[in-house]
Amino acid sequence: MSKEVAVINQKEVAEFRLFAGNMDVRALVQSNLGGEKFDPGDLARISVPAGGGTTFEIPDAGGVYEAKKIPAIIVHVQPQRLYWERQYGDGEITPPDCVSIDLINGHGNPGGKCAECALNEFGSGRDGEGKACSERRNIYILTRDALLPYNLSAPVKSIANYRKYLVSLTQKGVNIKDVITIVGLEKDKNKSGIVYGKLTFELGPELSPEQKKSVSAFREGFVPIIEQSLQSPASYEVNAAEEAEAPSFT
Repeated sequence: MSKEVAVINQKEVAEFRLFAGNMDVRALVQSNLGGEKFDPGDLARISVPAGGGTTFEIPDAGGVYEAKKIPAIIVHVQPQRLYWERQYGDGEITPPDCVSIDLINGHGNPGGKCAECALNEFGSGRDGEGKACSERRNIYILTRDALLPYNLSAPVKSIANYRKYLVSLTQKGVNIKDVITIVGLEKDKNKSGIVYGKLTFELGPELSPEQKKSVSAFREGFVPIIEQSLQSPASYEVNAAEEAEAPSFT
């Protein structure tokens, strides 16, 4: 099933589940989960497709649907650095050996200060290119039909597009928290000629004052939960294939 969206208007923004009536999201979470521990790792994940695909596969309660564009509210962005001692393709996919969730301190093996780590140096990656420890962003987004954020995983090659988007918003005097962001995909290839996909970001409609209040209240309730992510490398579900396709050259 396809839900392709190129643009979104103010009427469609009002149809976001978050803005539909006086929905108490935290009460709903408590009712459904009860005594179950809620963890950010439980949130559904949207990844950049392998092989340069330009269509998202978005999981929901009814299965998986496809979309070329995702109109979204960016709730929170969590940086990560990830390192695997074993390269992708050398055996079964395992959790990263070392993780940083602040780009400053690594947890695992080797751990320590990222700025002092040889694996964070250019030339430490495969075949002497890029960095052995790759960087990414977990972008938590609210979509039109969901009351809990998705974890949109932005691998290293998507970060430049995200930064450009932030700069363009700043130039316009726009706060990223106050608008709809339209997320898409585009093809590129690395120096080895491997085609991969990367995220694109476009400015959508601005939220109304009441919608901004709803988003602010939601963020106050859920960002602390997201930031409680465990720092153990084993707690991270990541797509090692993404790292292999688009090693860091930036």
